Amino acid sequence: MDLKDLSPNSDWLKSPRKGGSLRRRTFSFFLDLFCVLLTTKLLMASYISYLRTFMFMMGEKSQALLTTQMHKVEFSIITVVFFGYFFLSYYMGAGKTPGKILFRLRVVPNRNETELLTFKESIKRTSAYLFCYLTGFVLFAIPYFNKNKEGLPDMFSDSKVMTEEAFQAMLKNSKEESKKDKTAGEQLELDFTSVAVSQDNIIYLPGPEFYKDQVIKDDEDKAA
Repeated sequence: MDLKDLSPNSDWLKSPRKGGSLRRRTFSFFLDLFCVLLTTKLLMASYISYLRTFMFMMGEKSQALLTTQMHKVEFSIITVVFFGYFFLSYYMGAGKTPGKILFRLRVVPNRNETELLTFKESIKRTSAYLFCYLTGFVLFAIPYFNKNKEGLPDMFSDSKVMTEEAFQAMLKNSKEESKKDKTAGEQLELDFTSVAVSQDNIIYLPGPEFYKDQVIKDDEDKAA
């Protein structure tokens, strides 16, 4: 496989048989995981630099404690970064992480695919991500053995991952249906107005014969 096949616009990723949504989700997740690890390493580097700067001011016991507990500090940082990264992306990023943006994916709620994830749905989905992470990433493989390609985050938050192509097509169809409904409603209103105008509502104006008879009557009244 050529490296160009990993492009988000490649046929290998777009094809439902060869690539499709599941492969794009996989590459997207690994890219997001790389971003999380990179952020964690930068924060750890800043933390270690801070310790080295002010370590001499601490006692020997404090220095030894910080040195031996460094792995716990790193685990805490990566957990916070992992949760914050996905939660902010889903809640404030319209259901798209940086990885999903690159591979043209987005997360939408099952209740209405055209709406954004709520705060509660974002928390649930991110919590499921965190649970899968804490169990050693094993549960992330569930979509590969699921007929509907749903993972634990999808089931727990009642949401799903859509390709950007499918989302735009759905949005286009939704707008067309809305336009048709509006046109049908206007036509129905017009038909109802036409029917409502009955014979009783029509004002008939008198014809020429009425005015001729009225003139003759007036002349007779004057003669009398």
